[in-house]
Formats: sequence, C-alpha cells, structure tokens
Amino acid sequence: MPAAWIVLGYSRLLVAALPFRYFAPWLGASLGASPWIPLLSSGTETRAASIGKVVRVAARYTPWKSSCLPQAMTAAVLLRFFAIPYSFFLGVARTPNHLTAHAWVAAGRVQVTGGSGFGEFSVVCCFVRAASKRRAPSSSSTPL
Repeated sequence: MPAAWIVLGYSRLLVAALPFRYFAPWLGASLGASPWIPLLSSGTETRAASIGKVVRVAARYTPWKSSCLPQAMTAAVLLRFFAIPYSFFLGVARTPNHLTAHAWVAAGRVQVTGGSGFGEFSVVCCFVRAASKRRAPSSSSTPL
C-alpha cells in the first residue's frame, strides 16, 4: 500500500501542475468516445480487483484530496506495472444545475476504480493500454 500512496501523491501533483494533454498519451491509446475493455483471465481479473482495493484504501489515508482522477491514474500506473491491460475512461453527467466529470478504470469485468461509471456517466474519452511484452510477476510474488 505504501507504493499506491506515493503514486497517488504524484498523480495528484500531475493533475494540479500540468494540463491533461501532457500526461494523457501515457494513459494509453486514445479511442475517443468509443468504450472498449480488454478481456482478462480470471487470475488477472483477481489481481486487478486487488489493485483497485489497494488504491481505494490508500486514497482514504492521504492528507490531500484523492478524487477520481488521481485514483484512476494510480490504478493505471499499478496495472501497467503488473502488465495488466486496462481501459481508462473520462465521462460526464449532466444534471439540471451543473455538469459533473468522472474518471474510472476497468480491466476485464473489474471496475478497478470509479465504481459504476458506465451507469451514471457518458464516456467522452477512452484510453486503452494493451498487455505489454514485459512478463507479469508470478503469482508467488508478494501480493499488493
């Protein structure tokens, strides 16, 4: 969890200091508003769910505000580290009084961060990160 906490801090700093266009390419290939989620094996989905849990717990204990965007960025970093394909979504919801933005990450059937973003928000941008050629750590390695 300390790694997730540190990455949350860096993610929050990026969000505060840089325009989105500077770190957006790192999130994955942009598919525009076309949502697409890579399929995963059940073991990989279990690891993705564990990553989501670690990010949510770490976000509760940060002295700064860890909103949906830094959480989604942190999940993307950790999923990328473990070579797990994912989709990073940005969406909006319109209410009579205002427009609300939200970021979430999905990997296979797992909503890693952001809850059920598809149910409440219209996707405006989707970034997909396919599996890298780097070998994922074995299941005998230290769990998150």
